[in-house]
Amino acid sequence: MPLKITWRKGVAQLAGTVAGERVRRSIKTRDPEIAESIRTQTEARLIKASIYGAENEATFADAYILYRRDGHSGRYTEPLVRAFGQRRLATIKPGDVRALALELYPDAKGSTRNRSVIKPVRAIINFAADRGLCSPIKIKRFQEAKVSKKAGNRAWIEAFMAHAVNPRVRVLALFMWVTGARLGECIALEPQHLDLDNKRANAGKTKNGDPRVYYLTDELVRELRLLPPRRVKYGRGPLRVFGYADNHGPDEPWRETCQRAGIPYLTRHEAGRHSHGTETIVRHRLDPVTAAELGGWRDAVVLMRNYAHAENLGEVAETIFGDKGQRQKSTPPLREVKTKR
Repeated sequence: MPLKITWRKGVAQLAGTVAGERVRRSIKTRDPEIAESIRTQTEARLIKASIYGAENEATFADAYILYRRDGHSGRYTEPLVRAFGQRRLATIKPGDVRALALELYPDAKGSTRNRSVIKPVRAIINFAADRGLCSPIKIKRFQEAKVSKKAGNRAWIEAFMAHAVNPRVRVLALFMWVTGARLGECIALEPQHLDLDNKRANAGKTKNGDPRVYYLTDELVRELRLLPPRRVKYGRGPLRVFGYADNHGPDEPWRETCQRAGIPYLTRHEAGRHSHGTETIVRHRLDPVTAAELGGWRDAVVLMRNYAHAENLGEVAETIFGDKGQRQKSTPPLREVKTKR
C-alpha cells in the first residue's frame, strides 16, 4: 500500500507499507508542499533501500525526520528540506551547503547564514551519521563580525525584579544571574530538581550533556519557596519550576519588564551567563577556575574569553596613567642596562 498523508491537529502524518516496511509516523510539518515532498522521497527511499541497503539511499529528508522524532528543534529547517530533501546524504558536500546559505540569505550577515543554514544542516547530517546512514560532515562557517555583548549588575537585577510583570519572570531573572544557568536549563527545571534546604538545584543534563549543581543564595531560596510550580501545555504537561513550556515563553514579559523598569534591554543570555561571568571575574576578581566551576563552564578559558566583560576602561586608564593624583605611587625611572657584545 503506498504511503498516504493524513493530518492530525494540523501536523502531517505518514501511513502505509512500502517494500514490506510499515510506516506510521509524524513528519513534523504543517506545510502541505513539504509533506508531499517528504512522502514521495520516503516512498522512493524505502523501495531503493530494500534493494541497495538503507545506508546507501538515505536522503536529507530521512535524516530530518529522524532528527525531529528525537526531539530536536525544527527552527530554520523548512527551506533546507525544500532544497536538500531529495538529495542522498552522501551527495551533500560542504560547498553545497555554503552555496545554499548564499542563495537563501544573499544580503545577510555571516552570523545569520551560520545560524540558519550551516548549523542546522550540519546537525541533521551528523545526527544521521551517528546512526550509520552516512559519513559526518564538516562545514566551514562564514566569518562573523564580533558582537558586543552586555552584562547586567546588581542594580540592574534589582530594578528588573522590582518591576517584573509576573513572579515567574522575576525569579527566573534572579536564578540566571545567581547561577549562570542557560535559559533552556531553567525552563526544564522541575520541582524534584530543587533541594532548597541545602541551597542546591540539580540539572539532569545541560547543553554540554553534563549534570550540574546550581548553588543558590538565601535570597534565591526565599524567592523559589514563594513560587508555586505550574503544569505546562495547558495543564497536560509536566510541572515546571518557572511554569514555561519552552524558551519563548518569557519573551514578552521579559521585554515588558525592561521597559517598565526603564533599564537597558538585556537578553536572557546576557542577563544570565554574561552577567554572572562578569560579576565573578571582573567585579569580584574570583579566580577563573572557581568561577568556571560555579557558573558551569567546562573550560575557564571560554569563560574568560567570551563571558567576562571589561568595564570602566576610561577610569582604569586615568588611574594607571593619569597625572591628577590618581596614579599609584610612581616607580623609579628605568636605568639603562649595558649588555656585553
